[in-house]
Amino acid sequence: MFRVQELAELLDVLVVMPGMPLFGFWTDWWNHGRQGPPRVRTYFLREVVPLVERDYGAGTRRAAAGEPQGGFGALGFTARIPGLFGAVAAFGDPVHPIRHPEMWLSGAKFLGVDGYAVFGDPWEQWEVWLDWDPFHHAEGLRRTPVYLASGDGTPGPLDGEGPDPRIPGTEKWVALADDDMVSVTEAVCAEETRMLSARLKSLNAPVTTHIYPGTHTGTYGYRAAARTADAADRPARPPAPPRRPGAA
Repeated sequence: MFRVQELAELLDVLVVMPGMPLFGFWTDWWNHGRQGPPRVRTYFLREVVPLVERDYGAGTRRAAAGEPQGGFGALGFTARIPGLFGAVAAFGDPVHPIRHPEMWLSGAKFLGVDGYAVFGDPWEQWEVWLDWDPFHHAEGLRRTPVYLASGDGTPGPLDGEGPDPRIPGTEKWVALADDDMVSVTEAVCAEETRMLSARLKSLNAPVTTHIYPGTHTGTYGYRAAARTADAADRPARPPAPPRRPGAA
């Protein structure tokens, strides 16, 4: 958890942390083609946003951040709905899930959730997966400051003893991992984070990326949130202009 109440930079900020079903992925679920609940995206847009504006004095200057599925949702909302958020951050998130679908389907099964109900089968309903994938919508983030952070899967300073839980279905990734890798899930998040970061840089988007030693079960969200809030207090540097063809 972010422990946002401990962040001095947010004392004058209205912080909203809506609940979400287990493994909800901030998505209106595909539900094997039947659609229907849970409609997490619809709930946020049609109920949460109007509620905080009507009853809590929320304005239209918004930023979004989250870990791990929360960052996926924050990026997705920001990319797909221009102007909804003025800045966005994601901490240890699956930001390009169609790249490693077996990881996230295995994670859902490990938690007792039907992962195929969320986006469908990645080989048959790949268009549904693409439609929700933040990487696929990177163009929508070109004018929004983005902060991406992720552990690299090796032991970090905030981790407890022992590796992350072994999730059935991820054996291939475990076998391919380096000897010092203790969190394959976070290593995959780091790979996806690097990919999205490179994509945003290629679009000349204002992105900041921080990859650090750490695992998926470590308590790094608070540290990353503090770093993001601190950066928000400093004047932002505009992105560099695109180079002319042939320029050195």
